[in-house]
Amino acid sequence: MKRLHSMPFKAVTRIEETEPTRRDYVLAGFITLLVMSVVGGLIYSRMWGAARRSGNAPRLEGALRAGVPEFESLRERITVENLVATMSTRAAGDVTVELTANVRNETGRSLRALEMRGAVMSGNGQVLGERTVVVISAERTKIPPGEELNVRVVLEGIDSQAEQADVRIEIVGVRLD
Repeated sequence: MKRLHSMPFKAVTRIEETEPTRRDYVLAGFITLLVMSVVGGLIYSRMWGAARRSGNAPRLEGALRAGVPEFESLRERITVENLVATMSTRAAGDVTVELTANVRNETGRSLRALEMRGAVMSGNGQVLGERTVVVISAERTKIPPGEELNVRVVLEGIDSQAEQADVRIEIVGVRLD
């Protein structure tokens, strides 16, 4: 049997350079515009999302509020103690602030629910972020006199200058049993 030697095959690669056409420029511009729009929309929603959510704050129906004499006397006897603020920075550069506090009912009456406002204030009194929540005890249907309840309010999208800020939790509405 005769053996044939194989010859290596060598292909020549040919590269042709072409000039970009008008269609190529239009397509590149469209893709760039699309990417910029998506990124801009994400930045916009991140910056203004917290402000929009605060406008849709929950309201406690049938609650006593500021301006009613009975509310002012009740608010003085509902104490907010042990306020702790935990701040964490997100990848977007903004800050999330978690406020926790103990609320003690010293009114002599049972509380059905509370409407509370958590806020982060700058040194000059400007509100950096706020959120209103309706607090109802998960373990029981009311908060009896002398009892305490742990309250948590999470504020998102706060500017990074919040680390030198003042934090507050206040009662803005009370519904009695």
